[in-house]
Amino acid sequence: MRKIAEEKDKLEPAKESPETRALKRFFPQGRGRLEGKIVRGFFGPDSPEVREVGGMQSKWIMGGLFCVFTWDEWTSSGAKKVNPIHGYCIVGWDSRDGEYRMLRAANLGVLHQLNGRLDGNRLAFVSDEALIKGKPTRIRYTLTWKRRKVIVWVGEWSVRGGPWKKISESHLIYA
Repeated sequence: MRKIAEEKDKLEPAKESPETRALKRFFPQGRGRLEGKIVRGFFGPDSPEVREVGGMQSKWIMGGLFCVFTWDEWTSSGAKKVNPIHGYCIVGWDSRDGEYRMLRAANLGVLHQLNGRLDGNRLAFVSDEALIKGKPTRIRYTLTWKRRKVIVWVGEWSVRGGPWKKISESHLIYA
């Protein structure tokens, strides 16, 4: 009688690995604040550079396999808060495919799946091409570990395979 599953094909619960532990520098458990800037023209051709401020939280789940990262931020030009942005990410190591992954959603109506790569103090996630504002676009988020509990998060996009252009730069400061 044929075995239902070969030994190598058995699915067993994953365990925390060196790859998941490496992510904890970029997403330490806890709460903090974020502050940064979104570039001129991002919200429309004549939109000014805007400041972003808010709070965020990282919570490790499933025995340390995945991190749920949430944020609530407000953009402002001058003293007026104009645009609340709320979002969620699930970040982790895909042990079957051997790759970092991020699934990111925000109240702006976007949902991205990104594949990641760790190189020293930099962790970069890149999306597949998708239509954004009617144009084929890729998104890249690069997180740079500056010091314990301080991360710089840079958002960029590439339209129609062109050069990467900065969208935003935020400092995540954990308590």
